[in-house]
Amino acid sequence: MTVDSAKPYAITGYTASILAVHASNGELAWHFQTAPGDNWDYDATQPLMQADLTIGGRPRKVIMQANKNGFFYVLDRETGEFISGAPFVSGVTWASALDPKTGRPIESSSAHAALKPVIVSPDPGGARVAFLHEVKSSDAARVVLVEMVRQARSPEAV
Repeated sequence: MTVDSAKPYAITGYTASILAVHASNGELAWHFQTAPGDNWDYDATQPLMQADLTIGGRPRKVIMQANKNGFFYVLDRETGEFISGAPFVSGVTWASALDPKTGRPIESSSAHAALKPVIVSPDPGGARVAFLHEVKSSDAARVVLVEMVRQARSPEAV
């Protein structure tokens, strides 16, 4: 683990990360940190979806996650490279956006007040796509997922 010198109170490392390990030996292949420092308890425990998509005219093996931090991520599942990301819930206040090259959240100035409490969204319970499990029709769930994948295929349009 390392200490972020810009935020000495923030411990970084593998907190709030998506990890890939080699099945043959258990060694870490790559990791992608969705909330560096994880000051808001946005651990990345939501289900991961694998897909083979054509992005930018080339086939990509991707992994996708609707993360607790309010952003939907698309990563190359072989390398961990950030492909695209966008909010999937309204009202995200802890970060204004994701860096388009690295996927690192651009934290809002209102997300910190030294050691004083601040209200951020999503709350520590996190953003959810639970409605996908609650819909009566699998067609309705498929429509939502197709829209998320459509946005993932054309990150410049998001």
